[in-house]
Amino acid sequence: MDLDNFKAVNDTFGHHAGDQLLSEFAGVLAANIRPTDFACRFGGDEFFIIMPYSGLAESLAVSTRIQTSLKGANFRNYIAPGILVSVSMGLAFYEPFHEMSVEAFFQKADANLLLAKRSGKNTVYYDLDAGLISTAVNNTERKALFMNIPTVDGTKER
Repeated sequence: MDLDNFKAVNDTFGHHAGDQLLSEFAGVLAANIRPTDFACRFGGDEFFIIMPYSGLAESLAVSTRIQTSLKGANFRNYIAPGILVSVSMGLAFYEPFHEMSVEAFFQKADANLLLAKRSGKNTVYYDLDAGLISTAVNNTERKALFMNIPTVDGTKER
């Protein structure tokens, strides 16, 4: 994720104000992620949230909470014409037992973030077909694992 208009805050109010904004934003993140999530600053005004065992629904819920909290946050120290404190997010989904490398995962998140920024900021962008799997074993693999295994009632698992 990337803070929208962060450069404008730095340019208008100075780097000290930008540092304060980053600190306040970190507080918003901490208040809105789940205990299983891990938020970190990646550099500049970019942040990551690693959300283990999360699919699209969980990721969007956390993203929406963060954006809603930013709308309600009191950032009066950074208000000037044309400056809106908001966040754009690019979601990527990583399955550790599949072929995507960690590098490809970060590249996908970065590409989706860029698309979010280009689409007007204060948005969340993700691939429509991504994130449908929320466990390390997808539905096709699950079916293959349980194919032709009798269930408790003696029927076959489908």
